[in-house]
Amino acid sequence: MLGLVTHEMHFALLREEVKYGSKKISKIPAPEEITWQILHTCLLRDYIDLEFRSIKDKIKFP
Repeated sequence: MLGLVTHEMHFALLREEVKYGSKKISKIPAPEEITWQILHTCLLRDYIDLEFRSIKDKIKFP
């Protein structure tokens, strides 16, 4: 949500990939084993715009 409310054109979020559901006691991974995810918010904004473009005129938004 923070990335969407910023008005910066080129903004990216970087996070460590989190895997859920493993019942094993997990060890702390070495830095080489960590998988990272990156989200470019400009692409997310474009996808949201395309998704809701058809109902844009029907929704009242200040």
